[in-house]
Amino acid sequence: RLTFERYLMALTRCRYRSIKDQRSSRLFGGQLPARSGQLVRSLSPFSRGTTIIELTLTLSLISILSAIAYPRVGRLLDGIHVRGTATEIHSLFTTARHHAITRAERVTVQIDTARAAISLVAGSDTLRTRGFGDTHGVALAANRASFTYSPIGIGYGAGNMTLVIRRNARVDSLFISRLGRVRRD
Repeated sequence: RLTFERYLMALTRCRYRSIKDQRSSRLFGGQLPARSGQLVRSLSPFSRGTTIIELTLTLSLISILSAIAYPRVGRLLDGIHVRGTATEIHSLFTTARHHAITRAERVTVQIDTARAAISLVAGSDTLRTRGFGDTHGVALAANRASFTYSPIGIGYGAGNMTLVIRRNARVDSLFISRLGRVRRD
C-alpha cells in the first residue's frame, strides 16, 4: 500500500523520517523539531560540515580578491589624506586672515616644508602650529616660506603663493592670491 510518506520519499529520492522516528533517535540529531505528523529531512553525517577543500578554495579566493583590492584601497587612502590636509591648510589660512582683521595687526603664515608644518604667528606670539607630516603622512612644497596678512585682511607684500601637498602619487595644490584668497587647483 502506497502512503503519502512513501510517495514523498520516492518523489524526492531523499531519506525522510517521520517525526515519531526522529524523536526516538538521538534527541533530534541537531535538527529542529517539526510538528507531529510532518516529515523532517535527515542529514547524512557528511553534509553537516565543510571539507578542507572547500575551506582552501574559500581562503584562496579571499586572498586573490584582497590582492586585487589592496592597491586601490591604498590610492583611496592617499587621496583622503591629501584632501584632508588641503582642507585643514585652507582653514588655517582663513583663520590667519580672520585673526589679522580682528587683532588689527599682521599675521604671518609660516610654512616649514622640512617638517611639513604650518604656523600662524602674530607679532611675537605663535597662535597655532599644525604638523601634517606625522598625522597625514604628506609632504609640503611651496614657492615661498611665508605669507602675511595685513590688518585689513589682504596679502601683505608682492606675489602669489602656491602650496603643493603630496602623498605617494596623489597631489593637490593650493593657490593663495595677493589678496589673500585661497583656492584649490
